[in-house]
Amino acid sequence: MPESMRWTFGGAFHIIKSMENNLSLHKLYQSGMVLQRNCSNCISGKAGSAEVVKVAFRGMEYSAKADENGDWELCFNPGNAGGPDTLVVTAGRNEKITLTDVYTGELWLCSGQSNMQLQMNRLRFSFPEEFKLEENPQVRVFTVPVRGSFVQQDNLDGGQWLSARPENLWDMSGSSYFFAKKLHALTGVPVGVVNASQGGSPISAWMSEECFPADSEYRKMLEKCKDSSFVEKSKAEIAEKIRQWYEDVDAKDKGTIENWASLSVPADSTILAGCATSPLYDGNGRTDVTPECAANTPCDGNDATGVGVVAANETEAAADAGFSPSNMCDIFSDSSEWKPFNIPGKLGKSGDAGVFWFNKDIELTEEEAAILNREKAWLWLGRITDADVAFVNGQKVGGVPYMYPPRRYEIPAGVLHAGKNTLSVRVTLCGTSGPLLFEEEKPYMLFSANVLTESWKKALYSAVCVSPAERKATSAEGYVCIDLSGVWMYRVGCTAKRRPDEIFYEWGPTALYNGMLAPLFKMSFRGTVWYQGESNAGNPEEYKWLLKNMIELWRSKFTNSPALKDGNRLAFVVAELPLCGIRAAAPDYEADVERCRKWLETADDYVFSGREDCWSAFRRMQTELTRKIPDIALASFYGAGEWNDLHPEDKKTAGYKMAEAAFKFIE
Repeated sequence: MPESMRWTFGGAFHIIKSMENNLSLHKLYQSGMVLQRNCSNCISGKAGSAEVVKVAFRGMEYSAKADENGDWELCFNPGNAGGPDTLVVTAGRNEKITLTDVYTGELWLCSGQSNMQLQMNRLRFSFPEEFKLEENPQVRVFTVPVRGSFVQQDNLDGGQWLSARPENLWDMSGSSYFFAKKLHALTGVPVGVVNASQGGSPISAWMSEECFPADSEYRKMLEKCKDSSFVEKSKAEIAEKIRQWYEDVDAKDKGTIENWASLSVPADSTILAGCATSPLYDGNGRTDVTPECAANTPCDGNDATGVGVVAANETEAAADAGFSPSNMCDIFSDSSEWKPFNIPGKLGKSGDAGVFWFNKDIELTEEEAAILNREKAWLWLGRITDADVAFVNGQKVGGVPYMYPPRRYEIPAGVLHAGKNTLSVRVTLCGTSGPLLFEEEKPYMLFSANVLTESWKKALYSAVCVSPAERKATSAEGYVCIDLSGVWMYRVGCTAKRRPDEIFYEWGPTALYNGMLAPLFKMSFRGTVWYQGESNAGNPEEYKWLLKNMIELWRSKFTNSPALKDGNRLAFVVAELPLCGIRAAAPDYEADVERCRKWLETADDYVFSGREDCWSAFRRMQTELTRKIPDIALASFYGAGEWNDLHPEDKKTAGYKMAEAAFKFIE
């Protein structure tokens, strides 16, 4: 195939550059694109110096002349919603670019941080039905490649317009997809979304230099980052320090050296006899541990403050019970021995680092092993801080290098067998994200894949398949669902100093504004959906003026957007941060709120619960601000949050609510 032609998903040839190599288009203008209806849309690109460029669309022809550098821009009104259509660009005598499958309808920008970026592949278990639908050609998403730059860019590194079809959903933003799907249902017209988002990014990364006071910390940081040699040197130095840290840790890890991944470590019945296997807590410490078995109680690392092991109030409770703090669970004590540990639970305190192994033996019947190998087996291990690698009978089945994603690992056929099977999890704790954590109220299960397609899916969260009788009943019906929570055996592979911190320069002031947003300025977006704030939630007052300035900035740049009723351009939909940190329906909700306040004041550990009070204040700020700025709407989906996860999977509710808010701006 000539270099002048490439294949795009959907079956259309997209001619991206003429044989003469002069005529080209901005990366956003491709086959499958969506134009904003009933307003001026501008197309730009390169041609020969002073050449006349023509665009033919829907029976009309428009022309413009390239400048001496070959840059050209041509604006036209595509008319009413519809499509698919063909758009032809010509220049000179033989230069021609043909775009097919072009739709006209609603064009929106979706931007923010990780919850706007989170891809549908992460949500495939929550919304499996979406991957079975027929193609909807009138729902399109373009994902802007992540790029940070401290110099303003005028084009993108890549990207492709994709229609809503199962094979395309995998890499689409979940929030953007559900937003576009719902807006299409509300309007009945084609909907295109350009997603420009980056996980962890603060709002300052999406703003220009002029937005920040001259004496602000933002400007000081920016001045350093403008020196490309400083940035590159810093990146290299940090990368080398982190690489060396992992190399040293891996070299010292006894578990890797001695192959603990395949080591059967049965729970010692003499240790566990008479002891609680899942300690409970009230506001003062443990409530179900007797003095005679306290020293051998399986450790789950929890305490009344939620911020590590042996907090002051737990030490007092231990003394009252008749045993000393030396008997409490210590993450580093007796590292030569395997000890019981309850999953889910916490281990250690903020700053602890090293490698820790968690092993558990399970017995499978002949029937269970046959089902798991026939139907496909899944090992789900909740969410873990920080990195993990999971093994089954010594064979690696998966791993995640950082704390946020759920651990969902497919076990290859033949790895499991009847009789005893050893599960092993190697956790690397960096010391930068709080104590080692197996997050509670997440599924820790071994199950057959057909559980996911039946009502049995509820078992993953209700943990009904725990007793031998229930397991026998489920296997008789062709299912396997085994709860893995409870006692595991753990051992320290090695200890380490805290890992050097990473620095994400793409989060720096102006970096994403220059690298991802500026190349979009000529687009005629009806509006933008802004789902960001988690990285700024600790300072809602500062965020108030940052967001106000950002909205003013964006409206001054997206001048091709259609005018709104108040004369502004670019409608804004602000996503209100949802629930996080507190069980909204818990009986002890008020007590949780009070503990959150205390954690904010005293805790030096990373705890989700400490974020909820900040987010409450942040939500109030969002509400107040949206009442003061014209042509801005607040999309509220508080109940779609998850108290124990910064990245809730219910992006369907989020996307739908954002679409309903956006619909108010469409006449």
